[in-house]
Amino acid sequence: MSLNKNFLIFSFVLILLFVAVKSVKDFSELKGAAGTASKKGGLWLLDYRGKIGDPGILWAMEEMNQAYCHNDEISTKVKKSFSDSNFSSAEQAYKRLIDPKETKLIDYEQLSGRERQYDDLLIPALYCDINPLPLQNREKIFNFANSSGYELTHKYLAMLFLKNSKCLKSEVSNALPKAANKIAQEQQNSQPFSDLFAERAALLGFGGYSNLVKPEWIKKIIDHQTEKGGWPYNQASSLENEHTTALSTWALSQYSRTCPF
Repeated sequence: MSLNKNFLIFSFVLILLFVAVKSVKDFSELKGAAGTASKKGGLWLLDYRGKIGDPGILWAMEEMNQAYCHNDEISTKVKKSFSDSNFSSAEQAYKRLIDPKETKLIDYEQLSGRERQYDDLLIPALYCDINPLPLQNREKIFNFANSSGYELTHKYLAMLFLKNSKCLKSEVSNALPKAANKIAQEQQNSQPFSDLFAERAALLGFGGYSNLVKPEWIKKIIDHQTEKGGWPYNQASSLENEHTTALSTWALSQYSRTCPF
């Protein structure tokens, strides 16, 4: 009886050891694949010659550079691309994302009608240390219980801007983890690859919630990279999209802790 019991215990330990070793190997392989894919994505972004219609693309590139590359040439390229862009006066406010010394405020009345771009959430949050967050914007950001999709990710991102500028510390501390978990749950229930799928993974990692990013999400992102190195807006398309490519590259760069440039 004792021998059988010892044998069972020994077998159980071997199984646990096998699972642990396999998990480490699987993680290492996925991390390596993510790093390789992120570098292909980085090259695609550097070679992109089309019009950049969203300042968030340049911000993602600069964040990756600051976190993993520390390359002054990349920073210079990003800032030049921002200056050469045709961004609107409202979008120009996002220059602060790539140049923290930027303190030029805009009249928030200019944000009227830009709710679809979520500028009314993000820009006031980005400048909260200079201009206190207006009450109506504050209420909108923290009212996310019924939010989903891009609305949810942008309210979460606004909270990250508030946190970075040390604004509304108590409110952000309470709401941010809840918003992150809501994003993760929504992602878990999402099947098709899309720009939003990549955005959720990238922003969770950026916000310090990498523990919520599942390996299967990373694998799905890798699987939808095109031969050219970019990513389509969704899996129904075969044409690379610069916004989706920036987000996908960012998510993979964070997961693998790799410089993509």
